[in-house]
Amino acid sequence: MKGVKIMYFPYLRGKLFELKAIEELVKNKKINNNIVPIIEPVNEKSQFERLVLYMIDNKKKFVAIQNAQVGSYKKINTKEFKDARNSKFFIKGRIIKSQSDIDILQKMSTEETAAVFLDSDIFNLDVSKIDNDKVLKIIPDNTSFKMKFQNAKKLILLDDKFNKQERNADYLKKKDELFSIDHQIFNNAGYFGFSDYSIIGKEYNDHGFAPLAVSIHLVYFGDKDELRIRHFTSDSNADIRDPNGKVLEALEKFAVWYDRQPKKNHSLGADILRENYDTKLYHGLGVLKKYSIMHHLEIMNRYLDERKK
Repeated sequence: MKGVKIMYFPYLRGKLFELKAIEELVKNKKINNNIVPIIEPVNEKSQFERLVLYMIDNKKKFVAIQNAQVGSYKKINTKEFKDARNSKFFIKGRIIKSQSDIDILQKMSTEETAAVFLDSDIFNLDVSKIDNDKVLKIIPDNTSFKMKFQNAKKLILLDDKFNKQERNADYLKKKDELFSIDHQIFNNAGYFGFSDYSIIGKEYNDHGFAPLAVSIHLVYFGDKDELRIRHFTSDSNADIRDPNGKVLEALEKFAVWYDRQPKKNHSLGADILRENYDTKLYHGLGVLKKYSIMHHLEIMNRYLDERKK
């Protein structure tokens, strides 16, 4: 894969900790244009607008979904944001639910756009209208979609790699598992890029709650550069008391593991988690997810950089 152009399109739902993760990675120069985030803004209107302008100022490409399907996001109408949308770094994306969504993208034929297919019925859609180099086509890992898009240009495979358990405590039964090998095979399979939902998963949930158990999820490269995921889960899970203690239990397991990891599995986000264990700091579960996402995107960016040399 040396010298091959490799692109990763992580699909994020635009919660505050997800938006902050991207901003901090760009600020610290930990990702470049190997990684093009797809953001479906679900809330956090001001933070999303801030990130849009920040990405453009720093010449980082991203896809902004124009018709979010979940959450409370409403269209931003500020003049500044409208001007920003003319930037080549701002890729307008639509979740395709009907032929009208395809027609809207077709009208933008002079600029780069993105068509995101999630669970739509595609059999009656004329996708030939967007089969060109200007439209990124993100499709699920589904036989019907693959057949419909055979030989399509700019095809990106989207798959939910996170094996979500019903309860956090269930991760104690399976502490380590395979996450993905898409970064190793997608190019030979004819795809332009690959996509996943990082360590969050496809399921959208906007309701916070006090968990019985706390689990920190961290992806890492195995011996053959396959991407694995490890779950660090608290042990005192009988009730919801002492969330800080639960976090520290999970962080202790992480710290022991992380100290033995090779450089390829180290990152800014994971380093901060390691410091949190030393200082016994607790910033909330969203912050833990932010650092886990930062870690995932940084080590993937480094992997992709090395394969281009």
